[in-house]
Amino acid sequence: MTSFERRSDPLAVRIYHAALHEGQPLPAAPLFLLGDAHVDLPLEATYLEALEGLGSGDRDALVSRPD
Repeated sequence: MTSFERRSDPLAVRIYHAALHEGQPLPAAPLFLLGDAHVDLPLEATYLEALEGLGSGDRDALVSRPD
């Protein structure tokens, strides 16, 4: 997973990269704001909450199950 911030004045790029591993929870990811500020987005909790709101047909289409 990769997130980045690009500034034009002065020109700068900041990159956040985290390796994802099967079976492990998604890490929090920074959402870069103005200046040096950022907020961490709780990706795992957000994903699980969104998944709960889906109907079973849509949820089954997104969730893979080992054979």
